[in-house]
Amino acid sequence: MAHNLWVRIEGEIIKDGPRPLPKSWRNISGLNRLGETPSGVETLKDLGWLPVEKSEPASWNPALQYLSPAGFDIQADKAVWNFEAKDKPIAEVFDADRFDAWYPMSQVEGGIILREAAAVYRTKQDVLNDLALRPSEAKAYLQILLDECMHWVETAKLEYLDPGLFDATHQIKRVKGDEWEWRKADGFWMHGLKQLASWFGADGGDVERFQYELQENLDAKLFRLGFTRDEAGGLVG
Repeated sequence: MAHNLWVRIEGEIIKDGPRPLPKSWRNISGLNRLGETPSGVETLKDLGWLPVEKSEPASWNPALQYLSPAGFDIQADKAVWNFEAKDKPIAEVFDADRFDAWYPMSQVEGGIILREAAAVYRTKQDVLNDLALRPSEAKAYLQILLDECMHWVETAKLEYLDPGLFDATHQIKRVKGDEWEWRKADGFWMHGLKQLASWFGADGGDVERFQYELQENLDAKLFRLGFTRDEAGGLVG
C-alpha cells in the first residue's frame, strides 16, 4: 500500500517530515518511487525513512470537535502520528441561523429532542430537554441567545453643553455629515477649549450627538422562547 506521508528518523528523532517523499535526496534520484513497492519501502527504512500512519480517536464529532496532533510513536516499520479530539470554540460550532432548519426528531417527555444533528428549539421545553441530554450544546445555544438579546437604543439627542453618559450601559454617538462614531464623554474636559468645542459641535455647526442606552430587545429569540435573562443566565452558569 502506497503511503502519502513519510518521516526521516535519526536515533528515534524526527529530522524531516511528515511530508511526501522528495523526488531526490542526497545523491539518490527518484526517492519518491521507492515508496511504491515493498522492496523500495525496505530500502527507505534502511535510509531512515518511515511511512506515517495516522491514529485518530475511535469516536469523535467533527461538528463539535477538531483533531489536534498529539505526537509520534516511532516503531520499527512505521511512525504512528497520534491525534486527539478537542472541542471547537463555541463561536465556530454554533450558528444561531442553523437552528431555524428542521431535522429528524425523536419524541421525549414534555417535548422534542434531536439526535445526530444540530438542535432545533421551537419552545422553551425543547431547550430544557436538551439541557438534560446534551448540556454543552444547549448551554452554548442559550449563551448565543443571551448575547443577542441586548441592543443599543437611542434615548435622546444631547444639547450643546450636555456631556451625556458613558458607562457599561450608556454610550454616545457623534454624527457629522454622513460620518459617525461612538465617543466617550469623559476625558474631553481636559483637552483644551478647541477640542471641547469640536466635541460639542461648535467647529462646524453640523455635529450632532445622541445618547444611547443598552436595553433588552423584546423581540429577541430568548424572550420569544419564554426565558428571562436571569433564568437563562442561571442555566448557562
